[in-house]
Amino acid sequence: MSAALQSLIGSVRRSAPDLVDEWEATAWVESFGWTDERIRHAFGLNDTRALGRHIFELRDRRKTMRQEARAFVRRAWRMPLLAGAYSRTLVYALPWLVMFAIEAVWPDAFGTRPEMAGPISVAVMISLISTGGYVQAIARKGSFYLGMNQIVLARHVGLLLCRGGVITTMILALSGFAAGEYFDVFGSTAARLVATAYFVMLSMLWLACAMVSLVQPRWRVPVIYLGGGAVFLVARAVFHSSTLTAHTLALIGSVVIAAVVTVEAFRGSRQRDTRTERVVLPRTPVLLHSLLPHFVYGIAYFTFLFADRLSAGSALPLVSGLPFGITPDYKRGIDLAFLVFLLVAGGVECCNLAIMRAWRRDAKTAVAGAAVFVDRLNHRRRLSLAIIVGLFVVLSVTAAVIAGRVSFLIPGSSITFAAGCFGYALFAIGLLDALLLFSVNRPGEVLRALLPALLLNLAGGYAFSHIAGANYAVAGLVFGAALFAVRARQGVTSALRRPDFAYAWA
Repeated sequence: MSAALQSLIGSVRRSAPDLVDEWEATAWVESFGWTDERIRHAFGLNDTRALGRHIFELRDRRKTMRQEARAFVRRAWRMPLLAGAYSRTLVYALPWLVMFAIEAVWPDAFGTRPEMAGPISVAVMISLISTGGYVQAIARKGSFYLGMNQIVLARHVGLLLCRGGVITTMILALSGFAAGEYFDVFGSTAARLVATAYFVMLSMLWLACAMVSLVQPRWRVPVIYLGGGAVFLVARAVFHSSTLTAHTLALIGSVVIAAVVTVEAFRGSRQRDTRTERVVLPRTPVLLHSLLPHFVYGIAYFTFLFADRLSAGSALPLVSGLPFGITPDYKRGIDLAFLVFLLVAGGVECCNLAIMRAWRRDAKTAVAGAAVFVDRLNHRRRLSLAIIVGLFVVLSVTAAVIAGRVSFLIPGSSITFAAGCFGYALFAIGLLDALLLFSVNRPGEVLRALLPALLLNLAGGYAFSHIAGANYAVAGLVFGAALFAVRARQGVTSALRRPDFAYAWA
């Protein structure tokens, strides 16, 4: 849009902020001395009426978009489904919140021997990565069947995937322990046994939580985590057990509670199921083909989140002599940034759900491919991105203030926290576009955005941590998240260019 046209539009708006129709806009254009010939020469339009129509439609479109934005926000926060969408992510932030609260009150609560800290950290990260694909598959397929009120089928498919996850976990555990014994990983057999046991128990816990989170009410997953936390506090405060012993007892308690809660969640499912007369599982090749992109995404997603920690942990042995470890300043900074991301990720889920519900509603009434329809979708996406960025800024500042008051962030960890928040904010922006692409059945676009970003995260983090120092591994997160946000945006832009086709494809 030329400067002359912008100036003319501004003059019309100031003179008549509430235009009645295109004829009034045309009259104002002519009153400013614009003729048909001058308009054709300056703007390429046929006459004053064409310019008046353009100005009126532009004004009407912006007014409609402002009204739609306000209605979008009002409807979004009234939707009960948003609470469920946010709670699915919030339950994973709850353990981190509890951990930070305990550590703020009791600084030595999680102190453990250095030779055991590395194996436990590796077990946590590898368990999330190895089960991430199964967790995503359970969530996607289970939500699909529960949406059709086929509770029995959702349970059977979920248990089928859980069995696959258990078999994979045992194979990885045995092969990992054997490889560790051969290459003398972690320096001792005791450390390898601890890492293997923690890996198995944590994997069982994530799979159980994936099954439980499918069924309402959502209180069951917090009960699992709170139960494990209670066991840990009792073991440490009452019986004065070591941190490793308290951790182990808490983990065993969490797994037992998860198993009991999982059975309770699906008890009576056959009576509540109104659609399934007899269970007919989908054909295995069809099921695998439909879930493969989500499976790969789940593995890549958790690998991306922990890639910087793996890079930083692999660099520390060069200077410390430990088999694997993360410096306290880096761990505190990146863990606090990760907590902010987990809290914001729930908002990302809510924004995606609100956009898709509004998209489906508009698709029933709007003219497919109409300019107003496209503008509404783009405007909702920009509004959601603004909400995500604003939420990230508010929570980051709040976390920094609270952590500073309780002396959680030491000077070296503040820089890591700031860089981690920036990287996770970029990742959250890309995550919104990725969820939109999943919603319109374009998982391939998500993988084409995430996998190169993951490689950049791993390569960049490894290079920076080994050349500049372990604390610079966060640079890989920042660069990888930036690439993911750019490539995911390209995929969404392509989809929104033809919303009618994208909606029909979904």
